[in-house]
Formats: sequence, structure tokens, C-alpha cells
Amino acid sequence: MIFRYSIIIPLAYNRFDINSSNPDSESRFKLDDRITESFDISGSHDGYVFKDTLTISLFTTTGQVKGREMASVLNDSVDPYFTCEIDGLLVDDEKYARQYAEKIVNKLCKELSLLIIKHNSNRHLYQPRVEPNWSRAEWNRDEYLPYKEARFNSLKKDNGDAVELYIEDRVYMCDSVYRLATTSISKSEIDIKGWLGEADDDLQFLINEYYSALGIEKVKSKFFHLFAMIEFCEQKYADHNGAKTYLTATEVENIIKTIDKEISPEKKKNILSGVKKCLLQMNDTGRAQKLLNILKWMNIKKYSRFGKDTVIDKKMIEGIIKVRNKSFHGTVESEEACKTYRDAVEKLLYINEKIIEYVRQLKHMESDSG
Repeated sequence: MIFRYSIIIPLAYNRFDINSSNPDSESRFKLDDRITESFDISGSHDGYVFKDTLTISLFTTTGQVKGREMASVLNDSVDPYFTCEIDGLLVDDEKYARQYAEKIVNKLCKELSLLIIKHNSNRHLYQPRVEPNWSRAEWNRDEYLPYKEARFNSLKKDNGDAVELYIEDRVYMCDSVYRLATTSISKSEIDIKGWLGEADDDLQFLINEYYSALGIEKVKSKFFHLFAMIEFCEQKYADHNGAKTYLTATEVENIIKTIDKEISPEKKKNILSGVKKCLLQMNDTGRAQKLLNILKWMNIKKYSRFGKDTVIDKKMIEGIIKVRNKSFHGTVESEEACKTYRDAVEKLLYINEKIIEYVRQLKHMESDSG
């Protein structure tokens, strides 16, 4: 038997300032209208081939939360909060419906979180992360009628027609210091079909790390996730760091041959491999400058805070790298040290947002050219 599943899932986001138990009183987010996208789906079961339409909707739930139990579940979200509705999953077992729904919702939460943080001028204190509340998801299941009818009439095949739906919505965000204000985000920025497409491994890694750095994670944990993205770019795009090695491969081999004559056989393997690697990596450019060159290649040259642009220079990058280097020493961290983490996280949230945008564009260009 084929069943048709529909699922409604609350998508909560944290409302607390980072490193604080106080709710943020400035920023709120909402969709002022329902966003719905349709997808043609097909499959087969027991020799019956079916075609139908799966619809996925995002909308805002507002007003009083009914029931003490539901209010408790959403106590770390805000009013309004987001809701995702998936209608038309055709599977023969509930476990498959859950698997498909989780895959869809997790992708939407990550992309929706990126969209929110992009327009969040208060990110130095407030870094919401959208997450599904599966414990309060509503599941509905019905027998899939076309399949049921086909079982009794094998000659009759009803493939159905795809229903065309349109996006008619905008996203709004509340952001202010002393009062609640609404900032409109263009509906063109919401791309459900694009968000649910097969993501490149590199892009997926960056999105996952960025998403993990949002929400109420400890600030040091946030920093590690964000700096992992920086280290990925340093390796992936090393050809654009502008560095020139001091020695050619031939020169390094000559040095290794000379050293080889002076070392006992039992020590050669580890020593020579380490020396060779070090010599090949030696270059005329420091880490901060190399990273700065990569960011310039990506056209990431400015850091924006409260609408004011600041040039991303070598000094800023050196400060971030210094925080990273200190984080590997087992010392008790003072309040001043925590502040340096917060400052670095704020800068990296902006820089890494732009890195994701650049890599996404790069992957699209590669896909189009291929």
C-alpha cells in the first residue's frame, strides 16, 4: 500500500543574547505570507507507476500558543515563529516519510538561518539559529487513492496533473536598539527549490559549519566552527594566496640528499619527511597576508557593522589568527579573553557569510559551464 503523508513542523529559533539568559528584545523575524513551492514526483510500487505533486510551504505562526504543553516547547522561540508544512509524501512506510521530511526540513532550517543572519545588524549579540521541533510535529496519513483504485482496476492509470503554485510573500525582520522596527527582505532571496537541491560537498561543509556557529552555542565553540571554514579556504584556494615558495622542488631534493648522508638509517624516515615538507612550504608570505589575498580574490574586502563599512586589512586578520593560536593553550580564560572571542566571532560571521555566497556563485558557474 502507498500512503500519502502530510507533516506540519514548528521551526523555533532562540531568542537569547549570546552568553546571557536575557531574551533579546530588539530583533524579530516573520514571513508575512505563506510561501509554497510544488515539485513533480514519481515512483512505482507493485508494478503501479504514479506521478503526483509534493508541496512544501513555509509560513509564520502568530498569536497565542494554545496549550501549556506547546507553550513550554516553544519557550526558547519567539512569537512569531516559523512553520514548515510538507504535503504529498508518497511512501509505503512511515519511517521513509520521516527520513524524507527530516532531509527537507534540515536543509530549509540551515538556509533560513543564513538568510536571517544576513539581514541581522545585531549579530554581535544575537545569532538566531532556526531548528525543527520534531517532538511537536503533526503527522497525517491517508491511503493514496490513485493506487488504491489501481489495485482494483489494473487497466486504469491516473497519473494526475501537477498543480502550479506561486510564491506571494516577503520576509520581515524586526531590528532596532530602542524600538521594534521591521526590515523587508525581498522574496527573491527565498529559493526553496534551490535550497533543497543537491549541494556540492564543499558548499555543504561551509553551510554546516556556519549553521553550527549560530544559536546559543558557547562563544568559543562558535569561533572554532567559523575558523574551520577559514582553514578550509586556506587549503582549498591556496593557489590564490599570492605566496611564492623560497625553494624549488629540485633545490629541496638536493638539500635532502645532503642531509641524508649525515643521518643514521633508523632516524631518516621521520626526519627527512618532516624537513622536506617544511622546506617545500616555506614561502615569502605570512599566514595573515595569504588569507587576506584569498579574501581579496573572493572580492571580500570590507566588514560591515551597524551599516558602517570597515576595510578588512592584515591587522584584522592577524587579530583573528591570534585568537585561534591562543585557543590551543590550556589557560583559564578571563572576561577580556571572552570578549576577544566575541569580537572575532562577529567579524567571522560576516566574512564567512560572504565566503558562502562566493563559493555558491562559483559552484553555479562551474555547473553552468559543465
